[in-house]
Amino acid sequence: MIDAREFNFYAPRISGLPRKCMDYSPFRYLRLLLPIPFVAWYASGEALHRLETQWVRAHPASKQTFAEACHAMPDASCAVDVRVIVTHELALATLISIALVIMLMVSMPRWPSPWQERGLKNAAPLLGIGLLFTLQAGMTNGVLMTLTAWLVPTVWWNSPGIGLQLALTVGLFAFLRFSSQAKLAWRLFRRFVRRRTGREAGAAECTALWQLIESECRRLQIAKPTHLVLGVFPDCRLVVGKMTIDPAERQIEGRILYLGATLVNALLEEELRLVVRYALTRNCGRLGHWLPAVEDWLEAKQRYLDECKYLREVRMTNGAGDAALAFCDEWLTAVRRSLPGFQAEHAYAQTVDRQQQAEEEAIQAQTILSDAALAYRKDVFHLLIVNLGSGMACPPVFAWFGRAFAHQHLQHVPKNASVFASPTLNQELVLLEKEWLIKTAQASTPTDCWELRSA
Repeated sequence: MIDAREFNFYAPRISGLPRKCMDYSPFRYLRLLLPIPFVAWYASGEALHRLETQWVRAHPASKQTFAEACHAMPDASCAVDVRVIVTHELALATLISIALVIMLMVSMPRWPSPWQERGLKNAAPLLGIGLLFTLQAGMTNGVLMTLTAWLVPTVWWNSPGIGLQLALTVGLFAFLRFSSQAKLAWRLFRRFVRRRTGREAGAAECTALWQLIESECRRLQIAKPTHLVLGVFPDCRLVVGKMTIDPAERQIEGRILYLGATLVNALLEEELRLVVRYALTRNCGRLGHWLPAVEDWLEAKQRYLDECKYLREVRMTNGAGDAALAFCDEWLTAVRRSLPGFQAEHAYAQTVDRQQQAEEEAIQAQTILSDAALAYRKDVFHLLIVNLGSGMACPPVFAWFGRAFAHQHLQHVPKNASVFASPTLNQELVLLEKEWLIKTAQASTPTDCWELRSA
């Protein structure tokens, strides 16, 4: 039930707006960036020809060309010629560089395997370089627009005053569009941060769970995680590097295993071991050191890119950043097309190394995790939002998830209790999830108190 006092009737209803399917292919990237330098190149070339013709008509007896005469004795007309030459060469360089960059990006899936591996390992820095190049191309286009707006009245109409006014107007417009594009490109580059909602659990607090993880690490002969983070969302993932834990915004670093407490409560011990073993083995082997990180980065980037594209389609943002969106979309597509070969090699290496039904176990673990995530998003999350809005202090998320997961995953055998579960910790995790949802404006509550902070 929605409280009318909490509903803003004047807020824009994004879901009701008509959506326009926009194209973000490489051809759109070229359509956005190539016309301006092409027009500038053509206009400056015609201006050079016109200046040369005017000089020949003014000096019919001279054996020097206009460029040689300007080099020997510069005058006012030579200053105009220098600016036109700069415009012509800058436009040509911009045309060639944009075409080369888009050809390199599109051809990435056909690169030799060592080159593809280097490109995938450095996917995030290369995206930043590409977005920086797109910004530079946008800025260069703004300069070319300004110079073209100046040279046309100056050379053809002999009106430097009108050319200066047009150049100032066009330059201001280009600057305003460039600032919007720079903001969007910065967000696209910096948006990926490994964040999880929950808190870290030590060996003294979750002794049985840590013993299970250590036994699987000994079985696989790999190093055990340095941190265990428990949360509400049903997932199991090993992260090597840095992670920020919400809502406390605490950053930890090392081999971090995130495990959803909903899985700990719902799964049988053998199923839980299977899921933990699958998460640990994803980071084994030569490719395991970087391939899962690239997959996580790609998933997070694609999710944020889809949000930006949706806002653009419903006209909540302007079109100044379309080139950045097109480049990011094409780069993520190129990375995605390059991954299958390495994923197959990684899966085969895991099977060869373990020699124990590794492929079947991986399929079972993937099925459990996908069904659990679907059950949470489909049947639990909206109940949590609604009950928080109605004023419930601590919704029974774990009971909801147990029933939803049993309905979604038909092979699952429900159980009465888990030896790894802790009711006190489960309640604390629900309150942390509640705090994060309200802080990020995904949920609302009639009260302003935080049960966890006041405890």
